[in-house]
Amino acid sequence: MKINYEKYINEISNDKLRNAMTETFETMFPYMIARCEDESVSSKLFISLDNLLTAVRNNGTENIPIDEYMVGYYFHDYVKTLLDLLDSMDSDSWKEDKEDVFDVFENVLFETIFELILKGIKNGTISMEELNLEPQTSES
Repeated sequence: MKINYEKYINEISNDKLRNAMTETFETMFPYMIARCEDESVSSKLFISLDNLLTAVRNNGTENIPIDEYMVGYYFHDYVKTLLDLLDSMDSDSWKEDKEDVFDVFENVLFETIFELILKGIKNGTISMEELNLEPQTSES
């Protein structure tokens, strides 16, 4: 699966940072997907990463229980490296870049999760029940 990041990555003004994110999207994300047994597991893994990054964006990296997130449990070293990078961006000179990094991850993760779910539905590895999209009936 090709990770669609190109339209978002240009928001990053710092070349080193942009290259690091490109490496993540071209190498690490496909590696993570390949290690999962199907799209259901892959989508849950990336939802976990999105939840972790949302927590970091809102609360900082301190006291984030990495291993309590699926992605942190299975890809601890990657997540630790990512959080260390985000933590190092706390100076004022990096503030704008840091917000851009979160925005890029948010957009790329949304598209990646969406594509994995669509592929999983098509392949039969994700059910509508699993997505909790079954029509709801009201009880009288």
